[in-house]
Amino acid sequence: LTSHGIMGALTFGVLALVIGIGYNYQNGLELLGFNFNPWGFFIKQHPVPELEIVFENFALWLTFYLAAYIILYIDPIRAFFKTWKVNPSYPRKLLVAKEFFRSLRGILICSTFEVLVNWGYEQEPSVLPCYNLTEPILGIALRDFDIHISHVLRAGLLVYLWGDFHFYWIHRWMHMPAMYRWAHKLHHESNNPDPLSGLSMHWFESSAHFSAAPMLPMLATVAPLWVTRILFKGLILFPLEGHSGYSYDNYHSTFHFVHHSKFNWSYGSSPLWDHLMGTSYDQYLRKKQATGDGRKEWEEAMQQASLSGCKLIEDTANKKKL
Repeated sequence: LTSHGIMGALTFGVLALVIGIGYNYQNGLELLGFNFNPWGFFIKQHPVPELEIVFENFALWLTFYLAAYIILYIDPIRAFFKTWKVNPSYPRKLLVAKEFFRSLRGILICSTFEVLVNWGYEQEPSVLPCYNLTEPILGIALRDFDIHISHVLRAGLLVYLWGDFHFYWIHRWMHMPAMYRWAHKLHHESNNPDPLSGLSMHWFESSAHFSAAPMLPMLATVAPLWVTRILFKGLILFPLEGHSGYSYDNYHSTFHFVHHSKFNWSYGSSPLWDHLMGTSYDQYLRKKQATGDGRKEWEEAMQQASLSGCKLIEDTANKKKL
């Protein structure tokens, strides 16, 4: 089990715990003068005003991503975590600024999609067929039901599996040569990822990434508004963990960090689809160690350099690849 798999499970578990606490305190908890109400934030059965959606998404992104960046990448706090940084160097400030504004654009795209989905649920009858159903499906309440924590956990698992599937195949598509040169190359400028790298994308790739949420109510029968809402918020939050640039041990790097340095490996947000499709870098390393054949890695490096407008040469005198 890779460190990314463990961290992904922990992230999902923390979110489930927060929502679980919220379920027991649905009127909120008073913390430092603020009303902390995760249940009210995530679990909403009815459409909300458009500006509220935009404000929520920007607030969610800024709170988590800037907090992670300040803690992990700004002195003096970052020194405490230095031991666990995968690449001991830190990204250039100019690149971080670019990542910030690209992410800002991504959140605007996400909010636009969510406003449109919100409108679809608002119509009577809804333009989204799943929202016109009146009985729970697979034990998941669709609308105007008392939502139990068990509904949220079941729906959360389904949403996670759908998001994982969608991310893997969209990401593989983005690595087709034409798509990489046009759009995905921007994301790979962050070859030493930091928290703000997670949503730093070309506008087209941001649209593809967040399309998982509006696709859900169009494709599935089990997609009440509150389920779709959880997916939108998850698509904002989950890239943060894979792009932190940190790992809890010295052997495994975080799963997605490998992708930023090895290009054709570890496409998924979790290891699941990479293991199924043979694109797991851990699997490749084991095979390489068994056979001693590293040609595929060199060919891949040449391909990545070509798509990025660079060249690699082989130093035959010192038998090194540069």
